[in-house]
Amino acid sequence: MCDAFPSCINLPDSIHSPYSLSQAALLSAHLSLPILTHTTKKPGCHPSILSFFLSDPTTTVTHPSQIAIIGDRLSTDILMANMMGSWGLWIRDGVQRGGFFAGMERAVEAYLRGRGFAVSQPGEEGVERSK
Repeated sequence: MCDAFPSCINLPDSIHSPYSLSQAALLSAHLSLPILTHTTKKPGCHPSILSFFLSDPTTTVTHPSQIAIIGDRLSTDILMANMMGSWGLWIRDGVQRGGFFAGMERAVEAYLRGRGFAVSQPGEEGVERSK
């Protein structure tokens, strides 16, 4: 693990089967990254993820704003980043097109952008762009 950029992989909520956990262990060993597992679905698991980074002696994280959550769902991954006070990086096309929730997330994103909302810094409220 690179000391300047502590990293880990968080398992998707849907793959906590014994087979998936064994595959996660192989991936962890191959990438030399810890795999975080949790029993609470995202975004509710944010306390355990935040606790991992703030308490693990191998990371240099001292504040939630030093964490970036990368995900493909606004309603789970990016909401969790916001709840943690961390950066959220949304992979807009990560979810298959045609799914109901994926379509709703794209519609919400387009609506907010159309209304002038811009990205905020971690810990800030959403900001509206001057028009």
